[in-house]
Amino acid sequence: MIDSLAPVFEGPLAFVRDVLSLRVAPGEGEPVRCADLLRPEVLEGLLDRYAVQHQGADRRAVVSMWTQYYAARLIYPVLGANLLLGRDLPLALEDTVLHVAEDGSPLGFCIADEGGPVADAGMARFAPLVRQHLAPLVGAVASLGRVAPKLVWSNAGIRFAGTANIARRQNQLSPQSQADIDALLNNRCWPDGWDNPLFQPYRTVETCGEAVERRRVCCLRYLLPAFEGCGVSCPLPDGRGRKPEPAQRHEGQSTFG
Repeated sequence: MIDSLAPVFEGPLAFVRDVLSLRVAPGEGEPVRCADLLRPEVLEGLLDRYAVQHQGADRRAVVSMWTQYYAARLIYPVLGANLLLGRDLPLALEDTVLHVAEDGSPLGFCIADEGGPVADAGMARFAPLVRQHLAPLVGAVASLGRVAPKLVWSNAGIRFAGTANIARRQNQLSPQSQADIDALLNNRCWPDGWDNPLFQPYRTVETCGEAVERRRVCCLRYLLPAFEGCGVSCPLPDGRGRKPEPAQRHEGQSTFG
């Protein structure tokens, strides 16, 4: 854990307290530069390793699940530091290292330094994470994995919404942070006209007389034999399966909430 970020991880975000580090250390997994993920042979190698545990499964679901691990390990701690501490962490692909498990799944990240105060407001506040780090990777994964970019962005978007909800429930968002994250999740375009792929990752629907939040895009997890459906949050009837227990649905207890 990065000591200066400790206040972020004292509550519901404790499950990602050890995801970020400042140095590559033995035992933290195989180091892979994030910039190298843009190389097809590197990314495909990781996806192939991850697919071994899901033999015979739809490759699109395998790719989607890998991106869910990546998004969860990255977004919860990085966005948490941004919103709760006003800390802008360095995320340039060339200077960020992904720790990878033996099976190819993402474990955590080594960043260049402890960052500094957030310099921008509005949607621009999140540009280092969204446009500099995630956007090129989403393009690479979607192209190589033959999945729709909106699927990969949706897997990221629910982590943005989840982190924001955790912060709101703790009453720890400043008025500026609240306004900025609301702008990111509720505007269809960035100020420069770039389509916002994180626009409203959930939509509210009524089912059995109850208002529930449902993903706009199915993550395809239900196509993996080892996983059950996502309950009422899935937009596809086939993907709902058995409704998870409440503890499984809490953002702080599941990286896939």
